[in-house]
Amino acid sequence: MLKKLVFLSLFLIIHLHAYSQNACSNCSEYSLSENWSKLLDCLDSEIKKTDHHFDFLCRANLYGVIFENADSVLFQSKFIKKEEFQKLALDDLDIVIQKQPTFAVTYNIRAAVKKVMGIDYCEDLKMFCNLTQNCEEYEKKCGDESKK
Repeated sequence: MLKKLVFLSLFLIIHLHAYSQNACSNCSEYSLSENWSKLLDCLDSEIKKTDHHFDFLCRANLYGVIFENADSVLFQSKFIKKEEFQKLALDDLDIVIQKQPTFAVTYNIRAAVKKVMGIDYCEDLKMFCNLTQNCEEYEKKCGDESKK
């Protein structure tokens, strides 16, 4: 249930930004039909053209949607297993942060993915706190860590 909530929130946040980006809009037909292999091929092709941070954010979101709806997906002649989608989402979120280090929402999303994966996420919440001055979650979840 927690995983669904995390990825639903991820979907909603990114959906707000996706309208202005080519990858999400150009590949939406495959998402609607749940043709995950074609969706990943389409996103990959669009990202190669645009190299835009919102397109990587879109793909990170869609990895979450696929994680919730498929056990594995054929992509570039190999099967990606369910467990790998969260790691792929983190990889794309890292790219977004490299391209736009002050895009605060990315840190919050990455913290949520790491939390689901059982990875320490306090550093991401700290960055979100520093960028937005919204520190409630950081202070609540990271306890003594927030005092450093």
